[in-house]
Amino acid sequence: MVITKRITLIDYSVEEIFNYFVIFEGDTVYLKPFVNHFFIDIVEGIVGKKVEVVYSDFNPFCPDCNVDMNKNGKNKHLINKVREVKKQKFLCPECNYSYVTQLGFVPKGCNYTIDVQREGLKQGLIEYKSLEKVAETINDTHGCEPTRQTVLDHQKKQSDEYLGKIETKIEEEIKEKKIDYSGVYHYDEQYGFVDGEQTIRLTLLDHETKRVLEDVVVEGSKFNKEYVENFINENLEGLPLKGIVTDGVNFYPEIIDKLGVPHQQCTFHKMQNLMKLIYKKINQNKLKIAKKEEKIEKFEAKIQKLTENQGPVKRGRINKKDKKRIKIHEKIKKLKKEIRELKTEMKKLKDENNEFKLYVDKISRMFKSKSFKTAQNRFDKLFNNLNELPDEIKTFMKRLSKNFQRSINHTKHSFLPSTNNLIESFFGITLPQHLKRKYRTIEGLNMRLRLAKIRWTQRNVLKIKA
Repeated sequence: MVITKRITLIDYSVEEIFNYFVIFEGDTVYLKPFVNHFFIDIVEGIVGKKVEVVYSDFNPFCPDCNVDMNKNGKNKHLINKVREVKKQKFLCPECNYSYVTQLGFVPKGCNYTIDVQREGLKQGLIEYKSLEKVAETINDTHGCEPTRQTVLDHQKKQSDEYLGKIETKIEEEIKEKKIDYSGVYHYDEQYGFVDGEQTIRLTLLDHETKRVLEDVVVEGSKFNKEYVENFINENLEGLPLKGIVTDGVNFYPEIIDKLGVPHQQCTFHKMQNLMKLIYKKINQNKLKIAKKEEKIEKFEAKIQKLTENQGPVKRGRINKKDKKRIKIHEKIKKLKKEIRELKTEMKKLKDENNEFKLYVDKISRMFKSKSFKTAQNRFDKLFNNLNELPDEIKTFMKRLSKNFQRSINHTKHSFLPSTNNLIESFFGITLPQHLKRKYRTIEGLNMRLRLAKIRWTQRNVLKIKA
């Protein structure tokens, strides 16, 4: 350890303070090790020319002998592989202890400054950027061109210290603001791919505070019911527990029931499942209607042409000898009949689609009921007439009947939300659709999620806006 004589700056003039950081010796400028390299441009602006810059401790003395150390040459250093400076070497005249001045803003053994090394992480805290775009931004802001691999290496090297400090500060602020867990949690998975292999993201989110309890990615081969159960149990251990919201995966009820709390299945997902069943039929009907409309247009055009071809029409019956008019008249009559039949079929298809919409509205109102009893009555009214329902609605109602009460628990327990939309929003913001296949390693994906979690917590839990 090298000991440097300390100088108190209180009551010093601006010039004396400046001289504490900078010493001029001819065309050489000596700077303290912690003076940022951007200051070099200021110095050169003052003197009006390029100068030799030497970073050096001022008045160092040997930690062993307690005597002043002598200068002993200089080492070259390329800051950000662009700006050449020198680092002063020192030698003790008594014991030959030596050292080289270390720059306070450049990690030991590196050329790139801490600011450059953290730039990728800083940008990642705002939005996703490819390594190539991060490198381009660094070139614009810092005047150096690290490779994509260098940017990645910097992120790995700086993440624990830089992000760790931010995360620690966030936890301290959460404690200070007393943002406790509410006891109502959302659980869901997000499916993705890393280097072509399926991955599963498991997430637990607090409903009221929006705090992320846990957010991890695992290989698809490891994902099963036991893994989900262990994940939920381990991360909820010791926390207040009032209820859990999930989607409709068939093994969730068994897991939640063991916890002994109300389980709400997302009604939005239920409605999505319903729409998947009927959209196919509705779209088929719409296609049939469109084709029939095209036919009607063609038939009407033919009628128009036939009418024009028969010439002036006299009132009354057609003369039996006028074979041409009789033939045209029969054709027009036949076309009009076909048009009537097509319109009847179209009406039937439209009525069928309107019926679907009517049942969708009834099922939606069932989920939006103000009380558990009302929701149950509305369900029973539909289910008791199961055989009269369209096949698609009948299939949905049979599936719904297996866990219907879990879909309306929010009407019985006011603290439960009816949907899992909060966690769906979390997924959409932190890892949108276009990024699900971007990553080549789980390590890289976890880095993305770590950055996204910090930003989510700042903006949604602590309400800190950029």
